[in-house]
Amino acid sequence: MTYQALTTEYAGNEVFERCPGLKIATLVRNRSELFARLFDKYAHTYEFEGKDDDNVDNKLAKSLTVRLEEDIPDLGDITCDIDDEVEMPLKGKISEWLKELHHNSRGFELGTYQPSILSNSMKKQSLKWETLAIGYLSDIITMVHKFIVDLLEHVCPERIVRQELMVILMEQLAAQYTRALDHVKFLLQVECAENPGTMNQYFATGLHDRY
Repeated sequence: MTYQALTTEYAGNEVFERCPGLKIATLVRNRSELFARLFDKYAHTYEFEGKDDDNVDNKLAKSLTVRLEEDIPDLGDITCDIDDEVEMPLKGKISEWLKELHHNSRGFELGTYQPSILSNSMKKQSLKWETLAIGYLSDIITMVHKFIVDLLEHVCPERIVRQELMVILMEQLAAQYTRALDHVKFLLQVECAENPGTMNQYFATGLHDRY
């Protein structure tokens, strides 16, 4: 059944219709695509000029909830709070902010700009990355944990036996969940707090043409 769940071969077993939480591959795929869309729209502090928002309702909202899956007791100390939110991007202020950032970063350079402006702007623009990423991963962890619980319930009808098995499994599962969250935080630290770098040739070309 685990193989069927991971390869989306649901037709061969009616249990997937009775328990949608066992469709783990589909659930993770759909949540990942939603995360990508939300990250593209709302992960920056200042809205990029000329970027349209095709959702009118979102224009009226001031914040966005980063969790979609309800908390479960076993994961209360691992996943982030179900009520965690991020503010919507600030509209119409990015030019003023960049001008102010440049003005406060100038030195005696000629015909270019202080390199630290890239690092400073990246840190400011990516302030919401961790909250969004941890919210997304908390949902994935919750989905995986529900899958394990539902699968055990299917293969082991005895409630007391299932509880004992979960006690045995929980220590290792909690360690794996925590390790995944720590890894994401490490990647975010590298991406957002260190000096930015790129091998994209269009950045250097565009910079040369501009200056």
